[in-house]
Amino acid sequence: MRKWVKSFIAIGFIFISSVTWLSGQVNTEKFRKFSDKEGFIFNTGFRFGYSGGNSEYLTVDGTFRLDYNGKKNDAFIVANYDYKESSKSKITNKGFVHLRGIHNFSQKIALETFLQQEFNEFLMLADRNLVGAGGRFQLMDFIAEKDSLTRFTSNLGLGLMYEHEVYEIGESDKTTVIKNPVRVTSYLTLDWAINERINAWGVVYFQPHITSIHNFRTVAETGMEIWLLSRLYFSIDLSYRYNNEPIGDVRNYDIVIKNGLRLTIP
Repeated sequence: MRKWVKSFIAIGFIFISSVTWLSGQVNTEKFRKFSDKEGFIFNTGFRFGYSGGNSEYLTVDGTFRLDYNGKKNDAFIVANYDYKESSKSKITNKGFVHLRGIHNFSQKIALETFLQQEFNEFLMLADRNLVGAGGRFQLMDFIAEKDSLTRFTSNLGLGLMYEHEVYEIGESDKTTVIKNPVRVTSYLTLDWAINERINAWGVVYFQPHITSIHNFRTVAETGMEIWLLSRLYFSIDLSYRYNNEPIGDVRNYDIVIKNGLRLTIP
């Protein structure tokens, strides 16, 4: 397990020692601020599962994020770790840390800068570090005349990012492959506040290599969140990830369905 992942898990345990929850976040667009309240906002969650007997497995899944909402400038940091192991082998071992700063020129235009580190053992990705920047533009913001709680918004993002990727392919004698691509990063978001308790959303990412349109990644996600009580929310997410030119002997797509709970503080 990578050292930085252990550090973030330790911090997460300190923050969530009195909280039990499930988490289902994947892409960074999902991690945007949940509230317009100024100041710091903390969201966290953790899942641990074990089964013995006829079916043996272990699961650990934890996420935490810290937001700062200002008048013109916003920022957030998110960390996630996901591990699953059966009696025969590991099934999942991945994690990431993402830091993003946002300067809002107006309600419709913003500048974003971001840093990210991640790994995913089952994609043979030993380490990925990236830095990028871009613009975010509001395409639509519709509020129902008869019900001010019902709202539909859409945003477009466009920017560039530089990646340093280290892949370890092979079984016993691992071969290291290093990639340093510059990619266009673009996304389209849809957010629908159905009523005061239910919110639905969707996002599509498209990230081609700047010199080769055939070398691209895309991610599509959709989900729904339901307010249960006080600061507790239930969510369900569907994610599809596609890489047109994967490294090593891996499939070029992944499909994930998750549901869970989210707790906000304060």
